[in-house]
Amino acid sequence: MSAIELSESEIAILRLVAQGRTNRQLGLHLNLAEKTIRNALHGIFQKLGCSDRTQAAVYALQHSLIPDPPTTPRA
Repeated sequence: MSAIELSESEIAILRLVAQGRTNRQLGLHLNLAEKTIRNALHGIFQKLGCSDRTQAAVYALQHSLIPDPPTTPRA
């Protein structure tokens, strides 16, 4: 399998998706329209071969496209 090439903006979107952010929150955070976010997510899903944001976030984490989320110690 060849390496997946994502742009810096696509990686930024994936990081926020992995944090559970909505399209509206992504748009506000990145100063982009929600339609632009939807279009970007569609392109990301195609590149990764995923059908939804959960699959994309899991794929990105498993393939080190985005850093692992920080863990919090249990009390």
